[in-house]
Amino acid sequence: MRRILRDNLWMMITVGVFLAIVTVAKVGWGQEPKPLTPEQRIESLTRSLLNMKFNFAEEKALFAKEKNMNAGEMKITVQLQEQVMHLQKRIAGLEEQLKEANAKIAQLKMKPEIHGYDVAPGEVIDVPKE
Repeated sequence: MRRILRDNLWMMITVGVFLAIVTVAKVGWGQEPKPLTPEQRIESLTRSLLNMKFNFAEEKALFAKEKNMNAGEMKITVQLQEQVMHLQKRIAGLEEQLKEANAKIAQLKMKPEIHGYDVAPGEVIDVPKE
């Protein structure tokens, strides 16, 4: 009797797992979302742009409130932050150019220069030919 109940229990568990998998597959779990129509894309982009503007305005207001600034001071602060960000981007670009220049310099082979005053009288120096 116990063996029948145990086998029956395993069969019910197996059927339950199968039904769960079929149900999830029918719902479309793991499928790619449907592409948006052009109107929906425009609406979505507009909504996200408005959210970004609202969040930025909210952050500016909180910053000004924390620092007890008036509108003129806030405008100057935002302009300075913008200039700092621009300069940071420029510095990153210049650092990249410096890395490239250093790499080019490392690749160049410097030819040894031999001057008359470097050689002792009677000494012969072998100069490698290219």
